Amino acid sequence: MFKAMLHHGTLIMAISFIFSTLSQGYSWWGNGDRLKKFSWAISTLAGILSFLLLLDPFIINGMFFDLSSTPILFIGYLLGWKYGMISAALPTCYRLLIGGTGTAVGVVMGTIMPLVIGALAREIVKSKIEPYQVVSFKNLLVSNLVLSFLKAIVFLYMLGLSMQEWKMINVNTMIFSSISLWGIVLMFNDFTKNSISQKELRESEARFKQLVSLIPDGLSITYNSEYVFANNNLADILGKRSPEELIGKRIGDFFTVGEEYNELITNREKQARSGQVAPFLARQIRRHDGEILNVEVAAAPFVEKDEKYILSIVRDTTAQKKADILKRKLEETEALDKFKTEFFSNISHELKTPLNIILGTIQLANVSYDDAFGYQHFHKHMGIMKQNCFRLLRLINNLIDITRLESGSLAIQLRNYDIVKVVEDITISVAKYIENYGIELIFDTEVEEKCLSCDADQMERIMLNLLSNAIKFTKPGGSIMVNMLDQGESIMISVKDTGIGIPPEKLKTIFNRFQQVESTLKMNAGGSGIGLSLVKSLVEAQEGTITVKSELNKGSEFMITLPVKLGEAVELAYDEVAATDQSKMVERITIEFSDINS
Repeated sequence: MFKAMLHHGTLIMAISFIFSTLSQGYSWWGNGDRLKKFSWAISTLAGILSFLLLLDPFIINGMFFDLSSTPILFIGYLLGWKYGMISAALPTCYRLLIGGTGTAVGVVMGTIMPLVIGALAREIVKSKIEPYQVVSFKNLLVSNLVLSFLKAIVFLYMLGLSMQEWKMINVNTMIFSSISLWGIVLMFNDFTKNSISQKELRESEARFKQLVSLIPDGLSITYNSEYVFANNNLADILGKRSPEELIGKRIGDFFTVGEEYNELITNREKQARSGQVAPFLARQIRRHDGEILNVEVAAAPFVEKDEKYILSIVRDTTAQKKADILKRKLEETEALDKFKTEFFSNISHELKTPLNIILGTIQLANVSYDDAFGYQHFHKHMGIMKQNCFRLLRLINNLIDITRLESGSLAIQLRNYDIVKVVEDITISVAKYIENYGIELIFDTEVEEKCLSCDADQMERIMLNLLSNAIKFTKPGGSIMVNMLDQGESIMISVKDTGIGIPPEKLKTIFNRFQQVESTLKMNAGGSGIGLSLVKSLVEAQEGTITVKSELNKGSEFMITLPVKLGEAVELAYDEVAATDQSKMVERITIEFSDINS
């Protein structure tokens, strides 16, 4: 019995070594078809091994005892029911063919039960193993002990063996099946670990190649100043179509450095060959085609098979240099623009102070003037001075506000207003002024009330500016229409005149700062070209838009669209329009209309 079991154990070791060695030439880590083919192959080999173990069994009282269940148990545990049945097919057929005492018991305990126990063990630990990973010998040993225990019960109660025969069979079967199973697992795991290492190595190489291709820098490996490896980026930097054009060539064949760099380059090469890392150094090179590039180069040594190589990184900084210059110019431009904005702000305040003094003095002179003084044109000339003071004040106010908008310091006070009432009140307040110029003013609205969040003070500024422009470009006898249209989620305010219109080529630039139409079309209009730019900024600060339509000699229409949104205020401020203060309103109208020559 001992001799037969030893023979079986040796046979299992030999066959396990054979299919493990053969399988090393078969890569299963690729696609699913290869994995499936290998599963069939290893299952078939396990079936052949089980068949061979049946050819020389230990026989007692006409019954066969062998280790044919060991390979079947292993395949069932490794691959599951399907491939376990492949392994069990041949030994089952052979056992039925030879017949004899205990045929049914031999089939059940030698092929069917190992398959069932192996597959069940796989299901129990399925969260811990996958096909062709390192197999746990401990789990397989437990499965084998369960199978041996079941065999022991069957042998004792169904085959009528003596106690001595029962002990000899079961002890030998248990020991040698465990040893044989350990041999299979050992060889299989050794091959699996080797295959996993090879797979990881291939994946690592693939990742390295991908990394090398993605790195924007040029990489090269040189030996005795000759390229043995280069990536595509280095070929691009050196003006070559592919890295193959560099391999085997010397470094100096593709670029040269200035005389001042020669000694430095020589020292850095010696530094790298001596085992030191040469850090990034910026320098200029002249490529073989004459183009001058700004590059940064670093180098590090490494040893491969007792040979010294140098790994170099070349970084083309030409574009970065240009970007730095552009950035520096941009910063200078921004600084200049900031200085200009601050200058406008400061000069506006400086102009406003003496202007207020002059205007205050004029008003004081008007109050204290005595007709007995004898200057018959006093009121006329004082009026001219006062109007021009207002014109300067309007210009200064516009400059101050435009610079505040640019710097973000102009506060927009959004509150809930009835926009219809706001626009109507402003329009009515200037009606008499407009009538004095012989122009008809019409206000119309298709909605009686519409509440939204806006800055009423700035809306007054916007409307007065648009109305002032309409007066400038409309001849006496013409008309100005202010309409309000409800567009659901927005409301549109239209200021339309029957004036001279705007040339088509000027419509795109009409809102640009300091932009004006030609003086020949301005009639009696004055101004700095800031007004419409300021209007646009104030509208957009309230999340609105402004557009213009115009036709020469027929008139212009400015359309403001404001979103219908309500702020957090609970009470709607219907009566808190800035125009309620009549004295302040008169002053604002006077200032806004000061560009219109009387």
